[in-house]
Amino acid sequence: MLDRTDDISIATENWLAQFESALAEPDGTALSALFHPDSHWRDVLALSWNIQTVNGVDAILSELRAHAHGAVPGNFSFITEYPLPINTNAFVTNQPYGLLSAQDGNIWFADYGGSSIGRMTTSGVVTKFFTPTTNSFPSFLATGADSNIWFGEIIASSPGFTHNIARFSFATVTPQRLSITPDTNFQNVTLSWTNSGTNFQLQLNNDLTTTNWVNVTNVPVVVGGMLTVTNAISGNAFYRLLQ
Repeated sequence: MLDRTDDISIATENWLAQFESALAEPDGTALSALFHPDSHWRDVLALSWNIQTVNGVDAILSELRAHAHGAVPGNFSFITEYPLPINTNAFVTNQPYGLLSAQDGNIWFADYGGSSIGRMTTSGVVTKFFTPTTNSFPSFLATGADSNIWFGEIIASSPGFTHNIARFSFATVTPQRLSITPDTNFQNVTLSWTNSGTNFQLQLNNDLTTTNWVNVTNVPVVVGGMLTVTNAISGNAFYRLLQ
């Protein structure tokens, strides 16, 4: 039985891995442990040229023993679907159209019906960027020599259509160097970075084996053209600047 804390995709991957290993065993004992007595196998041309439903663990094992050696099923995989956010300012619903692996390491897509292009992280988190014009029907993404994302638009306008080439520009990030200086008594530490880094947040973590980064709440003050924060030293402390 699937534990309530198990992720269904992880459970599926584990079962398929066990299933592939069990198929390679000649006696088939490992196979019987993978099926509930009241299991049902919908065979859509997986083992033979017959589309059929096989009911019960004994019948399923019989079919597998009869056909698996010829079909040699393996290298199992499955598709994970990620829902897109609901459109609130577009003419029609989501219509993802075209994918692009961009220089930021994310997957980008054109939402043809949603007047936007979207960014999806490899964990499935989606952020949409709407075009200035509604009903622009963006499509056909490409990465330019400038590393920005370019795409086509077919804008519905009376009496016909306007055709555009559009560009999504990545913000330029200026790296910030964080200077960390303890006082002579090792009671406090002074952290400083350039005054141009006002859009950076200073964060603290006491254990780098975790992701427990928290914002340092001390308000930075400008000292000698540098944004400066003074923090008390207490145990292990690791700092970073996050934009």
